[in-house]
Formats: sequence, C-alpha cells, structure tokens
Amino acid sequence: MLDGAANINVVVLPNDTNNLIRAIAVQVEAGKKYAELIGIACDDGDVVLIEGHARATAYALVQMPERVECIVGSSPGMRNWPLY
Repeated sequence: MLDGAANINVVVLPNDTNNLIRAIAVQVEAGKKYAELIGIACDDGDVVLIEGHARATAYALVQMPERVECIVGSSPGMRNWPLY
C-alpha cells in the first residue's frame, strides 16, 4: 500500500481507482470512519489483505498516525484456497 500511495500520481489504475483512492483520502482526513480491512494470516506470520485495498492505500496516502483496524482470519486450509 505504501508503494501505491507513493505512486498515486505516476501509475494510472483501471476503473478510475486513483480518483477513488484520492476521494477516500479526503474523506479520511475529514474524519470519516470506514469498515475494518479484512486480511488472512499466513503460516509465515504475514497478513495478506483480501478486502480494502483502496482504503488501505488512502490511509497510507494521508499517512495516518493512528492504527488501522483489520479483521484477520486464518485456517489451515487457506494454503489451498485458489487466489485468482
């Protein structure tokens, strides 16, 4: 998400996603609260974001000083979940 925020004016994403991220960032700076991000815990300890990419990038864009809440799930079967 940090790379996405750093390149918001360089890399143009499909479906007007850049403007969506900018709009979310403006709303976040104005105090709007959004739903928690959703992630999956991996065996190596990393958390992979599966929902909320635009919000997470907007949070990075405004350099939010506070913590961002994320619902994290895990399952031994996640390794076999198709990611496409």
